[in-house]
Amino acid sequence: MSAGSDASTPGEGPGRRALPPAAVAALAAAVLAGCGGGPATRPPAGGQAHGARATAAALEALLPGRLGGLRLHKASATGAGVLGDDAFSRSLSSFLRSRHLRSSDLRFANARTASGSLELGVFEAAGVDGRRLLDTIVAATRPNAPSLQVAAATLAGRPVTRLVYPGGAVLYLEASGARVFYVGTQSERLATRAFGALP
Repeated sequence: MSAGSDASTPGEGPGRRALPPAAVAALAAAVLAGCGGGPATRPPAGGQAHGARATAAALEALLPGRLGGLRLHKASATGAGVLGDDAFSRSLSSFLRSRHLRSSDLRFANARTASGSLELGVFEAAGVDGRRLLDTIVAATRPNAPSLQVAAATLAGRPVTRLVYPGGAVLYLEASGARVFYVGTQSERLATRAFGALP
């Protein structure tokens, strides 16, 4: 799909898109399970505490709404609304419990083109250093992607971790303070532009 199609697709607003990993699907199980994932929407209001939802939504402000000619649709959630019973979710939930945290203490936002050609996002967990969270995300991804390729790279002058999933999807992760930013796209040039638009 062309950039023009991404920019003009109607009917997609916050909470009305897939959260995959080519870039992320139930939060990160599909953002990070590598390649695809079914549709996921913003969790219902009754599922999370108001403060946690508000904090997750505030993360959306860190992400661009457009990148060049591409329109990006934003959404946000906490772990309480998206972590399930898959291997990724179980691993991440175990990590949170080890830090005396609840699933709602994991917050997530993303911005994605309608075609899925590009997804940007950010994770944070209360009191957890970004580097530790990044390493935890990578470790939690491996059970679903045993041949996951992990390598260091530099994009837009920023040190990132490059993940290549068995199906060929590519995800770039960057630890920044207490947050982990990510970009999912098959185009390294587009990924470089995306990191240049992140704080």
